[in-house]
Amino acid sequence: MGAVVPWAKAKISVIAAQAWINVAFGPNGIRLLQDELSEPEAPRNLLEIDSRPEVRQAAIIDAKGQVAVHTGNEC
Repeated sequence: MGAVVPWAKAKISVIAAQAWINVAFGPNGIRLLQDELSEPEAPRNLLEIDSRPEVRQAAIIDAKGQVAVHTGNEC
């Protein structure tokens, strides 16, 4: 689990994904926030390109302490 659930980049973001994990959420979410996409735009962008958002669960905390969460309706 520790290899696919948490992702972090100093001064950018911490991301955790669980349920049916999409391993792209971590690196893609960090990249979006590093490119200065604001909360809650980053999680929306991740979910828009996901083929099964209803089975995903994720939390993102950016460097400013802003939090965005998603729990799909099939979790």
